[in-house]
Amino acid sequence: MTSLLQKILSGQERGKLILIEDDSPDVNIVLPFTINFINHYNHLGSLSPVDDAPHSKITLISNELRPYQVQSWITQSTRLSIVDLIGDLTPLNMDSPANELIKELLRASQNSSLIILDSLTHLICTQNLPNLIECLQTLEKDSSSVICFLHRHCHSESAISRFESLASIIVNVSNDPTHQCYVAACTLRKKDARRGLIIKQSKEFIKIGTNLLIDLVNPNRDKETSEDQQSNASVPESMDLPFKLSLKETERQAKESMVLPYQKTAESKVFYIPGKEDDIDDEDPDDDLDF
Repeated sequence: MTSLLQKILSGQERGKLILIEDDSPDVNIVLPFTINFINHYNHLGSLSPVDDAPHSKITLISNELRPYQVQSWITQSTRLSIVDLIGDLTPLNMDSPANELIKELLRASQNSSLIILDSLTHLICTQNLPNLIECLQTLEKDSSSVICFLHRHCHSESAISRFESLASIIVNVSNDPTHQCYVAACTLRKKDARRGLIIKQSKEFIKIGTNLLIDLVNPNRDKETSEDQQSNASVPESMDLPFKLSLKETERQAKESMVLPYQKTAESKVFYIPGKEDDIDDEDPDDDLDF
């Protein structure tokens, strides 16, 4: 069964604005998520619901990632356009009433069906917030999907909530040192004509492979395997017995799922029908005894 995160990465679950968040500097997911989105898009051909749509360009607006980092990992694509905010654009006067940087972003993203901003954090810190929100809303209208990366630890909760309210998909990635992996909490919000607002949520454990692929993992699998090995290790292999002392996985599961009679927790009831000689009134039942 395909998980919600896999559907988001592959474009099966689409949103006009997809917000990818990390909650600490230890979580470095911008490059692998960017590569996975671009490669899946290349495989599908287009995220547009119309097969022959004229919009077929991927635009990556990069501030944290360098173009060579991205180009070395993606499959060959003539549709990818990278706007390097550090290398391509000169520092602009942010006090100007008409924000030239936002104008440049809108101009560079024209005719793009997928737009990726690798650092919404940088834009929040350098741009006028209302102008930036208006810019995102314009990008949403002109493309199939806009994907933004946000470092939660750099912003106030009020600023984060404003952008989360705009997003139809939110993926919050945190570090799980106990299981040595990442936890991706996914929230999808979409409107349905008959059922109204639909909200889907999932919590998934992921690891980043050496090839930057995002793989789902089961954090309890290693623990279960270790317990099975310990259980089987207690049986000497050299013993020549006509029967086996170890259990198969299916046998162990059947044993654990069986409910013994003394383990039943259902409530019991006693039904009592009084006889003719029974005294069932509310008086003292011992008043006929001679003490």
